[in-house]
Amino acid sequence: MKYSIYELDAVDIAHLVNRRELSAVEVCRIFLERAYDAQDNAFITLNYDGALAASEQVDAEVRNGARELTLAGVPVSVKDNICTAGVRTTCASRMLCDFVPKYDATAWKLLSSAGAVLIGKTNMDEFAVGYDGGTSYFGAVENPLDRNRVPGGSSSGSAASLAAGTSLISLGSDTGGSARVPASFCGITSLKPTWGAISRYGLVGMAPSLEQICPMGRNLRDVAAAFRVIAGRDERDMTSGTVEHFRVPADAELSGLRVGVFLSDVAAEYTVRIIENCLDLLCNAGATAVPVNLPHPDECVGVYYIISSAEASSNLARYDGVRYGCSDGSVRQSRSKGFGSHLRERLAEGAYAIMSNGGHDFAHALEIRAQITEKMTELFRGVDIILTPACDTVAPRRGTDPTAGELYAVYANLTGIPSVVTCGGEGEDGLPVGVQLMGRRGEEELVFRAAGVIERHIPRKAVFVERRDEDGV
Repeated sequence: MKYSIYELDAVDIAHLVNRRELSAVEVCRIFLERAYDAQDNAFITLNYDGALAASEQVDAEVRNGARELTLAGVPVSVKDNICTAGVRTTCASRMLCDFVPKYDATAWKLLSSAGAVLIGKTNMDEFAVGYDGGTSYFGAVENPLDRNRVPGGSSSGSAASLAAGTSLISLGSDTGGSARVPASFCGITSLKPTWGAISRYGLVGMAPSLEQICPMGRNLRDVAAAFRVIAGRDERDMTSGTVEHFRVPADAELSGLRVGVFLSDVAAEYTVRIIENCLDLLCNAGATAVPVNLPHPDECVGVYYIISSAEASSNLARYDGVRYGCSDGSVRQSRSKGFGSHLRERLAEGAYAIMSNGGHDFAHALEIRAQITEKMTELFRGVDIILTPACDTVAPRRGTDPTAGELYAVYANLTGIPSVVTCGGEGEDGLPVGVQLMGRRGEEELVFRAAGVIERHIPRKAVFVERRDEDGV
């Protein structure tokens, strides 16, 4: 049988490799070649030799028949702030441009043990501080769907690699929409799990109380498969917890589900239309719509900025050219040359928040965060999930304001609840518009069920179809 690689999902490829109808090595070569030819600057480092060696090992394990590999031969990209043994991890910064870890992050180690193959490390905003993929020391990431528009940030390279068909699953990280906004702008799917559901061991931290490693994919099925593999308790991360395995029903029944709906006043007309259509799909599956107001909408983004900047300022203080990072003489010179201007500004803002007025600004932000968390808990007593846009608009043109999704995104990070973003339809110029579904802590299954109803009715738009006729196997 002849398969077109780019018509297959990650789960399909793993199934065919396990049945020995596809070779992991052949799949790896196809994706490495495509990644090499890509013009979107999605990758900082391609893992040629390592990927081929890993795929050969997968084929050997399949031939031996010792066990079935959940993600056998699946090409995976990993954001460059997640450690991979023997493959450099730069955080898209001059400060770490030559750093090669000696250990794997737990999330990647689990994917690798399931048969996944590391194609390469993806570009990002420097140390995960940015909004549009444009602050990287290695140059800006381009959106494969429209190169005049931003791909979102900071997990820009991960989203671009999926949209362009140079990987099928990616590990990103999300601090305030860092993986979900790029998912919206690039037309793919991302899960920001419950805080603690996935180990952060091996993630180069930016703002630990907010961020999570996130599985990203072209669809919910692949994201769910990756989440099953990497979720759970890790003794090396005391903040991690146990998440029960779940399944996404083929025919999701949403009878009795209460869906809260929230839209900002500045959402584009096409975004409003898409949210209304998605709500209709959920109601047709048995759900009931309930209008809601999210707490502190005028303060939540500012609270996020203060907390994330303060935590980043504290976390990144270690990179002084003496203990960690490149050295350019003095500590001041090392940090001045090692960090980009945007990152230095955020670190300065964070230091100011911690030290000014006896730390009053930071303490006040923590108080508002606690109030937001309490009110969101109350809100979820009246609804089961909350539907919002991922962003008010499609991907902005480069050079314009890229922060359109922060109002919706930061709630999940501030409160630690799960959130899925998937494509809800097409907006301006036929570009994707993502929709977000948030749920209670630990209720990823329910969020996936509702998102699955939407995804089954919305056609995907991604550029990976451009070369499918060239790579039949």
